[in-house]
Amino acid sequence: GGTAHSIAAYYQGDSTHNISDSSAIPISQTITAKALTVSGITAASTTYGVAPGALTGTYTATGLVDGDNLGGSAAFTSSVSATTHVGTYAITGSGITADSNYTLTSVQAAGNATALAVNPASLTITYTATPLTRNAGTTPTGLTGTSNAVGLVNGDTLSGTAAFTTPATAASPAGSYAINGSGLTASSDYTLTAVQAPGNATALTLLKPPATAQSLATYVQDVIPVYHPFMTLRPCEPLKVSRVYRTDGQVVLTRVQGGGDCPLPAMP
Repeated sequence: GGTAHSIAAYYQGDSTHNISDSSAIPISQTITAKALTVSGITAASTTYGVAPGALTGTYTATGLVDGDNLGGSAAFTSSVSATTHVGTYAITGSGITADSNYTLTSVQAAGNATALAVNPASLTITYTATPLTRNAGTTPTGLTGTSNAVGLVNGDTLSGTAAFTTPATAASPAGSYAINGSGLTASSDYTLTAVQAPGNATALTLLKPPATAQSLATYVQDVIPVYHPFMTLRPCEPLKVSRVYRTDGQVVLTRVQGGGDCPLPAMP
């Protein structure tokens, strides 16, 4: 179809003008196939890891005459599959036909080239810290934990290395502190959400450090006991009261030392 058709007519005279067959005058006309354009598409989208569903579209035919109809059935296809990376891709329409009276030109609408969008898949990484107890006054070390990813498809794997950190420092007082995980990444085919497990908020416990020679301070106070006349003995020297304090101000030891009592002098 789509080719031109030629019609030829010959004039051979009439009763007045006789013209031999050999000298018949040809009269010709060419009927050219009419131009017909079919176009149109409907945009669609899918998610990485999911094959596109049925693709649909519309088409517009320009050039039909004499009540003619199109043949065939419109179909819309794409090269996108479940493993296609995030981006925009073409949807192509085809399948419409016309009879041989038309020269058919199928045109893809301008938007067809980017009509199908592959969107990122959702990916959630949950970090779970291992509970840890340390003494206050030192930098917390040995922070560990695990991670769990939900949403990976097509055999994809994570990148990076999981690391666990805490805001607590050597100057932090005793108490509970968070241990948070981070460090794992994924390709641009995913929208990544990092989640800290509920227990991470108090995973680190800092205890009050035990008394050590370096953390103790001694305060010595002289105490002179009160002398009463009815006592048969009187103190010979002041008592020494020693209190040992920790760096947080708590008393960890009290010690009393004295020189003993002396006999009273003889009464006159």
